[in-house]
Amino acid sequence: MGDPKDDWKGFKRPGALKLENGVATQAATFCADMLDIIDLAVGDVSRVVPTQAEMFGHLPSGHRLTDEFVKAGKRFRDEVLDNHKKILNDMAQSFLIAGNHYKNADTQSQTDLDTIKNSRKPREGIERIGQSWQVVLCTTKGDVYGWADTPVPDPSDYQRAKRDDKGNWQIGKYGGLPSGLKVTDKGALVDAEPAVSLLYEDFLKLATSLGGVYAAKDVATGWKRIADKLDAGFTDFNANISGLVDSEKWTGHGADSAKSAVHVYTGTGTALVQAMKNMSTVSMDAYNWGKNTQVNMPNSPADTLSPENKNIELGLARDAYAGWYEQGIAATSTAIPELPLPLGPKPQQNNSTPGTPGTPGTPGTPGTPGKATPGAPGLQNQQQQQEQQRKLQEQADQQRKAIEEQQRRAQEQQAQREKLQQQQEQQRAAQQAAQQASQQATQMASQIGQQLSQAAQQMGSQLATAAQQAAQQAGLAGLPTLPTLKDLEEQAKKALGTASSKGGGPGPGSAAKPGGVGQNLDKASKLFPRVEAATSVSATGARAGLASSAGMGMGPGPGPGAQGQQKEHKRADYLDSTEHLEDAIGDAPVVVKPIVEQ
Repeated sequence: MGDPKDDWKGFKRPGALKLENGVATQAATFCADMLDIIDLAVGDVSRVVPTQAEMFGHLPSGHRLTDEFVKAGKRFRDEVLDNHKKILNDMAQSFLIAGNHYKNADTQSQTDLDTIKNSRKPREGIERIGQSWQVVLCTTKGDVYGWADTPVPDPSDYQRAKRDDKGNWQIGKYGGLPSGLKVTDKGALVDAEPAVSLLYEDFLKLATSLGGVYAAKDVATGWKRIADKLDAGFTDFNANISGLVDSEKWTGHGADSAKSAVHVYTGTGTALVQAMKNMSTVSMDAYNWGKNTQVNMPNSPADTLSPENKNIELGLARDAYAGWYEQGIAATSTAIPELPLPLGPKPQQNNSTPGTPGTPGTPGTPGTPGKATPGAPGLQNQQQQQEQQRKLQEQADQQRKAIEEQQRRAQEQQAQREKLQQQQEQQRAAQQAAQQASQQATQMASQIGQQLSQAAQQMGSQLATAAQQAAQQAGLAGLPTLPTLKDLEEQAKKALGTASSKGGGPGPGSAAKPGGVGQNLDKASKLFPRVEAATSVSATGARAGLASSAGMGMGPGPGPGAQGQQKEHKRADYLDSTEHLEDAIGDAPVVVKPIVEQ
């Protein structure tokens, strides 16, 4: 079998297919409607060809994965859609030629097909599939509404990881491909750089370069929209053309071969739609792990962080990279589906009588019965079938060996990834242990510093108190010395003696003994030392009074003491009692400076 898009050209030869004019035109009309849907897909194809060079970051692995998405989009544009257009065009021309007697089959059939296409439009609503009426522009005068693509919803809100009660980061990790996606036989096309090989600056740059991952979401939206349009178009086409070729109207020369070719093509259209929906799913899955990686990358230059905070940011970035980027990029590269090309008629076994067209791919002009050599076509077809079966068997063997080799390589790659992942987990555990030890050491140092600070403050307070007490004692030591009770008594005796020597005559006080008061004061000072000063003052006053009495002995006449007639009275015992001495003396005088607390 040749190129799929060339297989339908055999039916365009005059006489290869004969149909009633009305049936042929109706079949061509269904093809024209499907061509309109293909043209809509061509108009949207730019949405599935990424233009963002760093859709998955600046690392080489991100560039390689971006290239795989670009290849898929370009192949869909340049090969898949182009082949569908050519097959539908050849199919429609074949039907028109089969129902009309053209002198110039190719030119006239193409002209009639263009007329049919221009007279029809796609089914109402199919052009707006995947779009919604929404705000497309915000201005100062108000919002502007229009038709715009409905984006695929985000599966998460993508927030930076937080620590749990034990201090561990709640990062999460890639959970594998979404349901419905299958791993291709090619295995992993891209392997990410190990997290342990990247530095802080690499993760800092990745936080910026992964901003292009929004293009993956746009690509996912584009694949889904085009797939939905083609799905609606193929559904209508399959129902219409199948209903026609399976009806009693579909009769004529070569009608059965054309019917089989139609069913082959409708099957490839359904497979293409499913592959496109898978491309949308895998693109959105790539956007998901890309965003989870980006939000956990550092966003501050290393020189603006303390060494401790830098290590914390580096540990978080490596864990997020290993858990999301490394696993996600490998899984995505294994699930990019192969977009199937459309197929034309397959070679059919010729069981017809001599003179009828042979294999549909190479039909000839019908001949008259009897001119062909009986049995020759059958023998030739049998040899061709054996040769084809041999080639198919060789191709099957080669494909089986290739698949086994790919599976073996995929298993080896998986084992290497698991081993590397285990090593990375061990390294991350060691890093976490080192970080915890560093944090504990920092906390201990902080506690010791606080204790030393408190001790220094306490010692300073004690020194200040001691200095204050020393200053107070020094102030007390600088006070003038207070006279003692004995000093006051001596002063009183001297004063009394001076008064006696100056007296002119005997007086009533001449008979008093000067030592009596001193003895009483001595007794009082021994009993109550702290009232010594007050008692001394009182004694001084008393002695001064005695001195005055002695001075008054120069009165007008001689007193009884002068004549020796005054008898000495015996001192009452209660006068020596100290029972009410405290009340008599009163409060002790303040002899020190008061201390005001700080």
